[in-house]
Amino acid sequence: MQTHAGTGYPSDGSPCWKLDCYQSAIWAVAHRLCRVVWKILHEGVRFIEQGVEPDPMAKNKRARMLARALRKLGYEVAITPINLATAEN
Repeated sequence: MQTHAGTGYPSDGSPCWKLDCYQSAIWAVAHRLCRVVWKILHEGVRFIEQGVEPDPMAKNKRARMLARALRKLGYEVAITPINLATAEN
């Protein structure tokens, strides 16, 4: 298959072959997410985020920003940390 000079696109007018790779990757991610949601909803599995814990300053800033947004909407907000030992039970 010949391509346009330097573009990687087929010169015969057929769809780009790269699109197939993107569609496959998107389908794989969507399938994985559906499987996770199914496990959580139907089998009662708890989801534990495996990502990096944000630093405490960023968490406090985010909490203040969300509280301010709720106050603008007319809600009364008090930020109190929860005890993680009682939250897991």
